[in-house]
Order: sequence, then C-alpha cells, then structure tokens
Amino acid sequence: MAAHPRVELLNEERDFRLHELFFSTTDTRGVIRHGNDVFSRIAGISLDELIGSPHSIIRHPDMPRAVFRLLWDTIENGKTIAAYVKNLAADGRYYWVLAVAMPIEDGYLSVRMKPSSPILPLVRAVYQRMRNLEQSIEQEPKQRVAAMQASTALLEKELNTLGFPNYEAFMLHALATELSSRQVKLDQEESAFGGGLRNSIGICQSQEFAFLLPFQRACSSLDGELKMIFGRLEHFKQLNLKLTENSKRVLRSAESIRTLSINATIAANKMGTRAATLLVVAEALGAVSNTIQSVITELAARTNSVIEVLNQLMFDVAATKLQCEVSLHFLDELLEGILGEIDDKLDRSLHTLFHEMISRVTSVFDHLQSTEGRMVQLQSQLELLQKGNRTLRFVQFAGKKESSGSESGFGVVFDEVRSHIDQTRLDCDSLSDSIQESLEQIRSLQKLKGRLSPSLQMLSSLSELERI
Repeated sequence: MAAHPRVELLNEERDFRLHELFFSTTDTRGVIRHGNDVFSRIAGISLDELIGSPHSIIRHPDMPRAVFRLLWDTIENGKTIAAYVKNLAADGRYYWVLAVAMPIEDGYLSVRMKPSSPILPLVRAVYQRMRNLEQSIEQEPKQRVAAMQASTALLEKELNTLGFPNYEAFMLHALATELSSRQVKLDQEESAFGGGLRNSIGICQSQEFAFLLPFQRACSSLDGELKMIFGRLEHFKQLNLKLTENSKRVLRSAESIRTLSINATIAANKMGTRAATLLVVAEALGAVSNTIQSVITELAARTNSVIEVLNQLMFDVAATKLQCEVSLHFLDELLEGILGEIDDKLDRSLHTLFHEMISRVTSVFDHLQSTEGRMVQLQSQLELLQKGNRTLRFVQFAGKKESSGSESGFGVVFDEVRSHIDQTRLDCDSLSDSIQESLEQIRSLQKLKGRLSPSLQMLSSLSELERI
C-alpha cells in the first residue's frame, strides 16, 4: 500500500524537538496496532487512522527499497536493527528519524528519535544515490528485485568507503553516536532553560491513572541509571579503537621481524663458515618470530571477539536507554490524559514497552559478563605475547653482540629488530593497562544490577496489578 498516493510532496521538513520520541507496535505483517501521541502529531494522522493501517502509510518515495528490505530481513530473523528513515507526513512534508525496530512476541516494535549527528547528511547522500540507481533499473519491466540487489550492493560499497565492514557495524556506531549527540544537546537545552525538559513526575490527572505513578517513578529511576551506564560507553568506544590499532601495529611488527630474520638467514648462508654463529642466531630469531606470529594470530582473534561483544554491549545499552525514555514519554501521555481512557490496546502497548525494556536490560548484563570473560582471555593471550617478546629480545641481544665489529651489516638488521621489539612492548603495555581499566569499569557496572532490581521488579509487576 502506498503512503498517501495523492498527497503533493513538499520539500519542507516537519520539525520536532530532540526530546520527543515516538513508537509504534505492529503485527507480523506491519499493520499498526498502536502508537503514541508524538507519532500521530508528527505524522499528521490521528491515532484512530493510524491503528489498523500498514506502516507503509508513512513511507516516503525518496526512501530506497533496499533499506526496507534490509530492515524486514533483519527483524524477521529475530534481530534488532537501527536505520535512518525518511518518512512522509499527511501534509506532504517529510521528517527524518533513526528507527530502532525489533521483534516482539507477536509482531514488531519500533522506537524513533530525531537524528542530530553529522551522520545524517552522509546517509541522505547515500540514500539518494541508492534510490536513483533503483529507479534507473526499474524503468525496465519486472526489475524491482534486480534494482534492490544493485542498491544493496551500492550500500555495502558506500559503507566500506566510510570505514564500516558491514551494515551491522555501521548501525552499532550510528545508534551510539546519535544518542550521545542527542544527550549533549539535551543537556545544553536543560542548562539554557534552567531545568529539565521532563517535569511531569508525579503529575496525575485523575484517580483512574494513579496506579501508573509507581511505574513512572520506577522507569525514571531506571532511566537515570541507564544514562550513567551510557555515559561510560565512550571508554569502551575508545578501547575498541585502541584494540584495533594496537593489534594491527603488533602484527605489522611481527611480520617485519619475520622478514628481517629471513633476510638475515639468507645473508648468513651466503657468508658460509664466517657467519656460522650469526646463522644460528638468525634462525633462532626466525623460529621465535614464527611462534610469536602464531600467538598474535590468536590474540587478533580474541581481540575481534572482544570488539564484537563490546559493540553489542554498546548497542544494547543505547537501545535500552531509548526504550526506557520512550516508555517515560508514553507514561506521561497516559498520566496527562492525552490518550484518553486506558483501554486494552494501551494496556498492551505498555506491557510491550516494559517487557522489551526488561529483556534488553537483562541482555546488557549478560553482555557485560561475556565481555569480562573475553577480556580475561585476551589478557592471558597478551601475557603470552609479552613473554615471547622478551624471548625475542634475548635473541636480538645475542645477534647484536655477535655482529658487533662485523662489516656485514647485520648490526643494522638487529637494530631494526630491536625497534620493533620495543614498539611491541609499548603496545602490549598500553593494551594491558586498557584491559585492566576496562575490567574495573565492567565490574563496577555489574554491581548496578542489584540497584536496578527494584525498578525492574516494579515494571514486571504491571500484569499482576489490580487497578483501583
């Protein structure tokens, strides 16, 4: 179903504020079951009209089909996805969101926020090239599938150019970046206006809604803790960068030492008996460097494992923070009577938001535990590398001593080996310090689980509550 097929498209943005979040729930076919007031207001469509309509009612024709195909493939496979989406309002204007869509028990949940980081202009340009490509291919009959395939390939190429190996890596980065940008700007707004943007805690329009107040307070408490956890993610982002760069440098040093040892062995062989001792040292250098290279290969694998789980941890924290905040907004709307009486659909929406948030919080702590375990393994592998590097230093020292006074040029070779050994030692020390600091951060965050329990228990009790 096309979105408002007869509406005149306007090249004008429908603005909304950073603190406004909206959500919708759908069945497995994408038919809207419910949403909040912000969604209705920004789309320019009443909730009554939205409910029962396919989500494509807000689809903008500028959106590449390949992005929607990626979104549906991901959530149908039981995974969560974050994607930039250009939507169409009922008056023909457009609005951009970063949507986080996820499967729920019998359908899907989508939470959307206003993008505010420098990523959006890049995405807009990429989407335009993708859509242009799709439309050029679709001029031929029955080429829609081919158009989406070509557009998907273009997206992958564009992301590679931007430094992302795949879409998953991009979306993990995008969600954390957008939430960080949003938080900074919201803090600036709060400072400028001399108070918080949310000030409705404890406000209730009638006795009918009084039962929601404890849930609002629990959600607000949880939001504060998640904000603190999210604030620590910058450390893990920097750790990821350091892990990536240091592991690359260590691998390059190992390859250089191995090459130098091969060249030294060849040169010593050519010199015959005059360089018999140097030949033994050069061969020992090669043997140790081969062993170290094997250790580094395993180190790289463990590093990638840590990076992978750190990325998932950051994504889960960001998604949970977003879910908690949209739940607070929804509770505000209910308490202020904006959505009218609480019927079964509203009740179900609240259950869905709370259930998914609790599930995501559990996932955050599971990933914290997994991250700790993988970091301990990485630390053990790093200790093996440090041990091998010390052995390499002994061999290098023997080679330098044996080549002293020789005019063969071996001294220069062993000097170069020494520089690589020293760089590896510095990289190992730096990584070791970062890993230790990260383990302390993780163990500190794990202690928050007990503090979050009362809020989570309150939110999970909604289904058992008998209203007054």
